[in-house]
Amino acid sequence: MQQHELPADFWYAKPLADSLNKLLAEKFNGQKLVRSIMNYQVNFNYSKIADEHLDLSAIKKATVEYLQQQPGINYAVDVTEIGKSAVPEPLRQ
Repeated sequence: MQQHELPADFWYAKPLADSLNKLLAEKFNGQKLVRSIMNYQVNFNYSKIADEHLDLSAIKKATVEYLQQQPGINYAVDVTEIGKSAVPEPLRQ
């Protein structure tokens, strides 16, 4: 696909998860709040977030804002708020 100038490349989630964890640690004083990024979804460490009494909504908002700035990511949304986002209908399903 690259030979036809179509965007196609490997996407490595581990470095993104590491950088996101670093950002969230700085903002919320919680280590390893992201367990992984798989299937284009961020998997949070909900038990740690609850145990440390952190604001999940604020963490999700910071995550979406961070992801929207990353190269190769066209859309980043909180799936619980997807109806309010500017994501094309086919991608919402």
